[in-house]
Amino acid sequence: MGQKRKDSNSPQIDKEGSIQFLLAEFNQCFLHLRHHDNIRVSLTKFSVSFYSALAVASFALERYFYYQLGVKSIDLYLGVALAFAFAVGIIIILMLARTRKYFIAIVRQLGAVREVFMRGIKDAGIDFESHLPVGAARAKPLNLKSNYLLTLYLICLMNSIPILFSVVLFLRYFSFNLTSLWWVAALVAALSLFVELLVVIRIIGGKKWELR
Repeated sequence: MGQKRKDSNSPQIDKEGSIQFLLAEFNQCFLHLRHHDNIRVSLTKFSVSFYSALAVASFALERYFYYQLGVKSIDLYLGVALAFAFAVGIIIILMLARTRKYFIAIVRQLGAVREVFMRGIKDAGIDFESHLPVGAARAKPLNLKSNYLLTLYLICLMNSIPILFSVVLFLRYFSFNLTSLWWVAALVAALSLFVELLVVIRIIGGKKWELR
């Protein structure tokens, strides 16, 4: 009476089927790993191109309209454009941080699958643990030397530059003294960089690992 009845509809997987499943899981994890790494590279290339084009266009427009034609309203338009570029950069940073979280989840899955197979081949004298991560706990989300984190540092730094010049342009448009108020723009840029890094650490290093 107290025994649980087996569900006749549940799949029955033997040892061979389990091995095939783990091998398929392992291969798919590698494909996903490459996919998310490609996302990082693509977003990095886009960011460098985006900020480079933004810098060239802003410099050219400022030189032509403000210094040659004397159109002071260009400061307002460029300030808004740079603030919008800063918002775009925030979105890119959030995307990269979430991608890092997916990346670590996949690496942990790979390590867990390796750990299963390592139990059966240790006696064969094959040493994977010295060369490849084995076990889910080996993957650290906040590895400050990883390519993902270095990429995020770079983009956070680049993204603080548009907001710096945006504040400078706003101050000049509203006729504030830039000589005495330059520290305001520097402070805003520094705070934006600090907040960006804080958000990255919070997303990647958070205890909750739900992936949405």
